Amino acid sequence: MADKALCSIPDCGKVAERRGWCRTHHGRWQRHGDPLVCLLLKGGICSVENCGRATVGRGLCQVHYRKWRLSDENQTKCITQGCRRPIHGKGKCELHYQQDVAARKTSICSVDGCERKERVVGLCVRHYKRKIRYGDPQKGQHERGLTLKLFEELKGWSDAKNCFYWPYSTNRLGIAQIRIGGILLNIPRALCEFRHGPPPTPKHQAAHSCGMGHKACVNPMHLSWKTQRENEADKLIHGTRKRGEDHYAAHLTNEQVRDLRRRYELGEKTQAELAREFGITQSCASNILHRKTYAHI
Repeated sequence: MADKALCSIPDCGKVAERRGWCRTHHGRWQRHGDPLVCLLLKGGICSVENCGRATVGRGLCQVHYRKWRLSDENQTKCITQGCRRPIHGKGKCELHYQQDVAARKTSICSVDGCERKERVVGLCVRHYKRKIRYGDPQKGQHERGLTLKLFEELKGWSDAKNCFYWPYSTNRLGIAQIRIGGILLNIPRALCEFRHGPPPTPKHQAAHSCGMGHKACVNPMHLSWKTQRENEADKLIHGTRKRGEDHYAAHLTNEQVRDLRRRYELGEKTQAELAREFGITQSCASNILHRKTYAHI
């Protein structure tokens, strides 16, 4: 049996599953567009010479931080200066760990005007999440009622030429949303119903003629009711439908698909042999060869 290919990221060592990456690095590419992204601490590079990975703690990447934690000199020593007691939690002895826990219970968020309890690095949960998302705990705030006011203004929108991008909350697909009376509404669908009436059937979708629904366009002049088939056809016209190597779950690049088909047509190898070489199943290779998948290539 042939040896399994390893992840192409230097010093990873895990088995490659997709696009030459392991599951971890493929997941980072899928979510963030870069397999080397690390969001635990932003902007830091490991202090070890010639490493180059993102930091996760004490100026070290995940690999070197783990080695530091497991080293003999740090395994039993409290990190508090002058303390030699054994570690109890988070690198501190039981005394200093309990002192930190008690301080967090009584301390408040360091943001001016916020009286919520401090949870992480001197911030409450709300401001900590804003720091992770925007890089600043005070960004992303807006006055209460602004979202509802803007939503009402959109009902009378008359500019059919330009997109208007929703500046507030969106779902995981980038579609604008708003909470009214405790109910989370899909804004394009709500505006389409306001302008064109109820959908012909419950399965009809609020389609964007601009193709920018995934970027939170909420211009009601761009909306109309369409079936899923019609909406998917529009995505091809707009170039927003992910297929082939652009799809997040793609196992092969477009060039690898062409190479696989060419070699099979020349009779170089069987389906099973090509499947093993490209790291896919035989049924997956069969679907590619018979154009049940990657039919556009």
